[in-house]
Amino acid sequence: MTSKHKTAGEFADEFISNPRRLAIAHILFGFIAAFAYWARPGTFTPRLPVFVHRDVTPILLTFVAWCPYVISATVSRRVLGVRDKKATIFFIVLATAITATSVVMYLDLIAIKQLVSPIVVSVGVAVALLSACGLSAFIWPNDAPE
Repeated sequence: MTSKHKTAGEFADEFISNPRRLAIAHILFGFIAAFAYWARPGTFTPRLPVFVHRDVTPILLTFVAWCPYVISATVSRRVLGVRDKKATIFFIVLATAITATSVVMYLDLIAIKQLVSPIVVSVGVAVALLSACGLSAFIWPNDAPE
C-alpha cells in the first residue's frame, strides 16, 4: 500500500483542532472589540490619557468589551469542540459578522438618532454569539460525520 502525502492544508487542519480554532477566533475578536471600544467617539483625545494607578476604569472598560467573548469562548468550546469542523467554521463566520456589527455600533459608523450604550452593545454581542453557537450546534448535531 502506498500512503498518500498530506498537503499543508490537511496537516494544519489536523494540528488546529476545533477548540484551538475557537480560542484563536475569540482572542482575535476580543482584541478587535476592545480596540473599537477604546476608539469609539468621545473617548479619543489627541494626547494619550493619563490614568492614575488607583483608577480601575480602564480595566472595567476593557472588561465590558471582552466579556461577551469570554462567555462565548467558554460555552462554544464545550458545545462545538466535539462537533464537526463545519460547525466551528460556520460559528466563526457568524462571529465575524457579529464582531463587525459591534464595531460599527461602538464607533457609531451608522448615524442613529440616539447613541447606543456600549454595555447594551456588549450584552447584544453576548446574546448573538450564544445564539450563533446554538444555531451551529443545531445544524451539525453531535453525531455528524467528519
